[in-house]
Amino acid sequence: MTDLDELSKQIEEIWAQPDYGLDPAAVRIVESVIDRVDDGRLRCAQLADDGWQVNLWVKKAIALYFRIGQVKSTNVGPFEFRDRFPLKEGAEKGDFRIVPPGAARRGCHIGPGSTLMPGYLNLARNLRPGREPRDDPSVHQRHRIALPHRCIPGDHRG
Repeated sequence: MTDLDELSKQIEEIWAQPDYGLDPAAVRIVESVIDRVDDGRLRCAQLADDGWQVNLWVKKAIALYFRIGQVKSTNVGPFEFRDRFPLKEGAEKGDFRIVPPGAARRGCHIGPGSTLMPGYLNLARNLRPGREPRDDPSVHQRHRIALPHRCIPGDHRG
């Protein structure tokens, strides 16, 4: 059994528990999945040889993450954010840009060389250069993400 198989099994067991607070061990397991989604090692959906494969257990971990998040205020310059999740960190180390007043939650992946234009990137999203949002089923059509050399004003295709 691989590490991901074990993690998947643990998330399924936590998911089956009653809908109230999670114990500290369960919180660590959920956080472990979010860490992997955040750094791009794990995705809710991935392209396989036979098309897109949905990792339902990852989506369940994200839903569990909402249960454990506590609403907190964060001040960044003149902006105040009040949310359950911290803002994404590590732009310089990760070699990506977030253009003000853009915001990205911890739990989304922004690949090296990517730029998030003013907007919002929710957890579980995966932004990489050279990919059109319409090519990825995890990105709803109404989300407009500017990619390097692909940002065309007035372009409303998907």
